[in-house]
Amino acid sequence: MTDSNHTHFVCAVGSEDDLPVMREAYRLARHYDDATVHLVHVISTADGFDARGANLAELDERLRMSRAHLWQLHERAAGSAGTPFGVHVDVRIGEREDALIQAADSLAAQVLLVGCPPDDPAGYMAWHPTLTARLSFAAPCSVLVVRPNETRDVPKPVVQPPPAPGVHEREIETIHTYRGGRVGEQRASVGGTFGKPA
Repeated sequence: MTDSNHTHFVCAVGSEDDLPVMREAYRLARHYDDATVHLVHVISTADGFDARGANLAELDERLRMSRAHLWQLHERAAGSAGTPFGVHVDVRIGEREDALIQAADSLAAQVLLVGCPPDDPAGYMAWHPTLTARLSFAAPCSVLVVRPNETRDVPKPVVQPPPAPGVHEREIETIHTYRGGRVGEQRASVGGTFGKPA
């Protein structure tokens, strides 16, 4: 049973590619006085590991190495400053979706953080739901999908900076209007006087 006043974040960590997910979880946790980030790694058959066919010594070594790797990733994500909140590593065995849902449920997580899958120009993801999509439907809490900016082209901001003081009109733009069933154009001044005229 968990403390209702304590905030829990479950962060799915598959590899070092999920460092942005961890950093986002840490950023959120800093806003709470009493919080814990649970770094959850799932060993599944998708990794080529069959837990049922492994002996206890092999399984124990795999668990130990996975925990050590999570702590190494934590040190990289947190940096030398450390964290003002609790961090817990949790390695589970099973199918990723089920294991992450169980972790979020048993820890009474407020948010489950997962990484965004890679771009899929062929459209395969549209026909085969990703782990991220399945979790958004089945998780017992909110799901935050983290996509690092370096994985996509970031367009230029739509909102331009304000003009310098003394500039009366920012620019002239064309505004498309719809009146009486006809589309027209209207020349309009965007902005106005920003600051005292020179």
